[in-house]
Amino acid sequence: MMNHPPITRTIPSKPDYGWLKDLLKRRIMSLQAYPRLARMQGWEGIVVVRATIKNDGSLLDAIVTESSGYASLDEDALKLMQKACPIRLQHDLGQSHIEVFLPVHYRLE
Repeated sequence: MMNHPPITRTIPSKPDYGWLKDLLKRRIMSLQAYPRLARMQGWEGIVVVRATIKNDGSLLDAIVTESSGYASLDEDALKLMQKACPIRLQHDLGQSHIEVFLPVHYRLE
């Protein structure tokens, strides 16, 4: 009986783009101002935006994937994403574009 070496399979790891999400989050927070109507009405919520970022840091597309329940906040989150881009990428994406899901928080304090 022959001994064969064990068969090992390498599963390619998924690239970690947490740095891109963090970069976008910081940029959004620096640009964010509470929408006037939402402030007056006392509206709060979280909008989740799916942003497609190209390898040059520009925004290819942005859509709301989870609404706050208020059109004013949802629209503001999309405008913020447009203002935030292009961003200076710290690393190469290794592909033409990537989708990032980013929650945008609206809280009155």
